[in-house]
Amino acid sequence: MLQQDTRTAAAQVAEDQAKLNLAKADWQRQSTMLKKGLTSQSSYDDSYSSYQQARAVLAQDTALLSELSIKAPFAGIISITDYHVGDLLDSGSDIATLYDPDELTVTYQLSASERSVLKLGQTVSIQSESDAQNHASGTVIYISPNISTGLMTLKAKVTPGSTLKPGQNVKVVQKTSLLKDQVTIPTGSLLSNLEGMQAYVVENGKAVLREVKVGNYYDGYVQILSGLKAGEELVTNGQNFLHSDETVTVNNAAQQLAANNSAKGVNHG
Repeated sequence: MLQQDTRTAAAQVAEDQAKLNLAKADWQRQSTMLKKGLTSQSSYDDSYSSYQQARAVLAQDTALLSELSIKAPFAGIISITDYHVGDLLDSGSDIATLYDPDELTVTYQLSASERSVLKLGQTVSIQSESDAQNHASGTVIYISPNISTGLMTLKAKVTPGSTLKPGQNVKVVQKTSLLKDQVTIPTGSLLSNLEGMQAYVVENGKAVLREVKVGNYYDGYVQILSGLKAGEELVTNGQNFLHSDETVTVNNAAQQLAANNSAKGVNHG
């Protein structure tokens, strides 16, 4: 992560290594000579002492050299740093924020009224609020036992391999159960006014405005509790410029929701 100028310290370590090599060779020579009775015990002891001192000096200077480099505690990516080459750092300064892209978690809140259906291990879909194409999945790993202002805090681990970054604002959808035979439509198809939610359907080639009652929202779609039936043709584009009884043309290339699970998509040109 960070390294000071190590040239002087590295040169000192190299010198220490050379001195250690000489001291070791002299000690080994004195050892051989002592066995043959060609040197005194004191000469041998002096050579051994010099060898041990050289080892200690090398170890000390090697440790000092290593302190000139600051290494990250784990492999990851630097997301935030306030320093540049040449800056002076005070002792104890926070150098950078490091994160592991495969260990990201997302923290979010849900209504406490949903507590009974929230479970550890459930799947969540995660989407960046600034980039709809940047999305990922995850698994619930924590559900807070405490409730604050009607909300409870949850945490999910993001599946490794995502392109999400720490600090991003994201939208989280937690999948709690499968509702069969439900009508869902794109949230963009809804119209809102003082009377509530409405949507345009096509009957006999003309636009008909329907009052609808909505339920839960699901990642760009909304559950329709009443007002629409599966299989009906729904205006999904241009509805803000449409009027009741206006003639519309069905575009078969428009987005179609699953059969028996939603209303059909219709564009208003």
